[in-house]
Amino acid sequence: MTLRNLITLTAAVALLAGTAHAQTTVLLDDSFADGSRAETSLPTESATYLGVSGDAVADAADTVVGAIKHRFLHNPVIGTTPIPSTSSRKQWTYFTDNQATPVVLNDGDSIKGSFSFIPREELFTEDGRDLRFGLFYDAPGADPRVEADVNSDSGNGAWGDSPGYQVQFQVTDVAANSNPMRVGKRDDFSNSSLLGSSGAYTFDSSGGDPFMNTLDTEYRMELTVEKLSATQAEVTASLFEGMTLLSTVSAIDDSVTDMFGGNAANGMPIYDSFDQLAMRFSGTGSGALALDITNQYVEVTRIPEPATIALGLLALAPLGLRRRG
Repeated sequence: MTLRNLITLTAAVALLAGTAHAQTTVLLDDSFADGSRAETSLPTESATYLGVSGDAVADAADTVVGAIKHRFLHNPVIGTTPIPSTSSRKQWTYFTDNQATPVVLNDGDSIKGSFSFIPREELFTEDGRDLRFGLFYDAPGADPRVEADVNSDSGNGAWGDSPGYQVQFQVTDVAANSNPMRVGKRDDFSNSSLLGSSGAYTFDSSGGDPFMNTLDTEYRMELTVEKLSATQAEVTASLFEGMTLLSTVSAIDDSVTDMFGGNAANGMPIYDSFDQLAMRFSGTGSGALALDITNQYVEVTRIPEPATIALGLLALAPLGLRRRG
């Protein structure tokens, strides 16, 4: 090998190593910039649907430029504090073209979904975890996607077979709860509620650092699923204020031991296919009188297959041959 060929080969290997790094693709980044939630033009916007219980006419969620606004019903003022009712709000969207084309993770790949929100009007002291957010696969079967507003935790039955993971967390005006978050795996499909019933899930132990929220401040909740192998996935939830991490929890889903974190699961495999973001906010435990949802986001990060890297190295082999003539 000549010195020139050696230099060329070294540079090419370095270039290949750089391209072998993880590649991230944004699937959805919707900030409702046009003041509408009706259109789909991935990745910049996706039609978003709402479920509203209680007085849907007087307190229905509204869409304005930059946000979907959720305001919770409340009883008459006691002292100076409105008391939220039991009304709930549901919000969901899809980030692939159809049910037949979900994001499918290979070993080493990960998917991250997030939503950004701003507490409005008034905060409450709340130690429940009634803000719920998840990544799911609205799997094809007897039911099509739920692509209309409907006030049903089961999507009128369509979500009874939808696998996925969720995080439950709180919004509060005091950092009182030492375990403000927990992640869970949906593994009881006899319960058709997507996010309305904790009984449909196996949860890891609650955890995370205590935090408190401030009115009119934007926060971001991220939920990441990394496929470690065919039988293991890591599920991580993280709450941010800007770039500052406030709290995080993580659990391993292991289908060999049938454990999710430290708790026995219900015999389901790990989940590696996704096409849906879903959120649920409970009036009694939301911690705020109103929430503005300012962004919904999904990205997938892929690790190149070993075979792809091997083919690249094979293509470099001729560079190492001495030229004969």
